Amino acid sequence: MTISDILLHLDPASDNAAETGAAIALATEHDAHLAGLTTVTDPDLPIYGFAGLSEGVYRAMDSMVGDQIAKAKAAFTERTEKAGIGTDFRAAKTYGAEVHEVVATHGRHADLVIVRQSDPEVPRAGGRDVIEEIVLAAGRPVLVIPYMGTHEKIASNVVVGWDGSREAARALGDAMPLIRKAGKVNVLVVNPHSRGDAHGELPGADISTHLARHGLNVNLMVESASGIDPGNLILSRAADLDADMLVMGAFAHSRLQQTLFGGVTRSILQQMTLPVLLSH
Repeated sequence: MTISDILLHLDPASDNAAETGAAIALATEHDAHLAGLTTVTDPDLPIYGFAGLSEGVYRAMDSMVGDQIAKAKAAFTERTEKAGIGTDFRAAKTYGAEVHEVVATHGRHADLVIVRQSDPEVPRAGGRDVIEEIVLAAGRPVLVIPYMGTHEKIASNVVVGWDGSREAARALGDAMPLIRKAGKVNVLVVNPHSRGDAHGELPGADISTHLARHGLNVNLMVESASGIDPGNLILSRAADLDADMLVMGAFAHSRLQQTLFGGVTRSILQQMTLPVLLSH
């Protein structure tokens, strides 16, 4: 598999600079087409909330939506026109609750979806959990770019969060077009005895051998998270290694368990400082 089509979600609540820079870098490296999709939302009012609005208010709302689309298009065009890559700009007017559905629908026609990490200080279209919804609905790998910093160097020094699950295998398979030229791939197994049935005699050895057969330089790390959240441990090790991408399966446990008790996926999404590729 190759990366030939990339979809970039342009959140109207942010300047989209970090994720656009990352998307341009990846599209350039892989000679891929880059589509920018902005999702502009109407106010989340009940149906009866629109009934009493005057024609002037409707016109003002339409004008505001038009301005947001024009602003997003101008920024996307300015940032991509000198890159020498194929691009197109798309705009979808939708309600907030439908944002993930729109992004997922477009994403199913691409090889990779790129989105921005949710900033806890800034409301975003679709809500803070929209990334989780996109990951679950798209059927494509989703690369999440941190809202802080620039991240145009991606997948040269990679951490793979490996637990032997279906989701982890899916994520690693989806990541192969990105990591095949990586200088180093660090396979990180945390608390292997919690999933003893998913590992062989030496946890992580089988998947490390598989990656080595692809010609990758593999470093296996097995850790026990005692008194620390596994998500925090993964991010800490990624920082120690100066990694520029984390690959992991998303939501190996049910969303209800994640909501009630927390989980690695949610912890990573909240605290990540490097690009994270997620698949479900």
